[in-house]
Amino acid sequence: MNNISAVIVVKGYPIHLAETLDSLHTWVAEIVLVDIGMSPLLEKVLINYKNLRIEKIDKEVLYVEQIREETKAFAKHPYVLFMDPDEVIPATLATYIQSNYEKYDYLIFPRKNIIFGKWIEHARWWPDYQIRFFKKTAVHWKDELHAQPKATGNGHKLDADPALAIMHYNYDSVAEYFAKAVRYAKSEQTTHELSLPHTVDQGISEFMSRFFLEKGYKDNVHGFYLSFFQMMYPFLVYFSEYQRKGSHDIDQTELIQAVEQLFAKGHAETMHWMLEHDLYPQNKRAKKKVLKKLISVLQEK
Repeated sequence: MNNISAVIVVKGYPIHLAETLDSLHTWVAEIVLVDIGMSPLLEKVLINYKNLRIEKIDKEVLYVEQIREETKAFAKHPYVLFMDPDEVIPATLATYIQSNYEKYDYLIFPRKNIIFGKWIEHARWWPDYQIRFFKKTAVHWKDELHAQPKATGNGHKLDADPALAIMHYNYDSVAEYFAKAVRYAKSEQTTHELSLPHTVDQGISEFMSRFFLEKGYKDNVHGFYLSFFQMMYPFLVYFSEYQRKGSHDIDQTELIQAVEQLFAKGHAETMHWMLEHDLYPQNKRAKKKVLKKLISVLQEK
């Protein structure tokens, strides 16, 4: 048996947890479940895994990066594999890890995000590289939402090969997506004064970069509504901060300008990217180029 500890933070009753455990228990030395509010109903599932133990953390955890460093200490072995309870290691990746892990201080895996039942291959959801396997002393996590760790030593980044990617059952439903988005937005640590015009710019940039630049349209309607949902996230952060500081009216002129900015800039950028990616029908392309130039001139005034 190798000297690898798999560490999984668990809250509630994750519906994919058994798949996660099944993908690990035959080849890692131990599995450590970190209980941050785990359902008692999981006992019937966990009894099937002999190399599993549970460690409990009694404090509110808004996002897993808050306790990444703390959970490293639960691992008895020098190599640690961090997993979420909605992730699965395919057999090909498990074999690769066992054959190669002692050559490196850390490994960077691609990750396949399965969202609403579909593998999302564009819109910045793939290859979604993650440092998840490492020597304890080689990686340090910051207490920041979605932070990537600081890694030292000899690392190896795997090719963007679906056969060597972690399977991530990211969101099973729209309700789950927005429940997480609202929770994340409330815990965002903003370092600057939020403004509505800045938030509008962030939202437009998020949609355009995902849907057009990163070709989310190739994922069809999934690519559209995921890009749209991601566009909404800066607004959730803004409104959460607005509410936390106490609701107050803003200047009406600023409000109207923000609305104008949202639709005018969004329209102009949409036309730009549709031309850039050759998405307009041939018979409308010349007309759209003229309109794009006109809107650009108007926006400069």
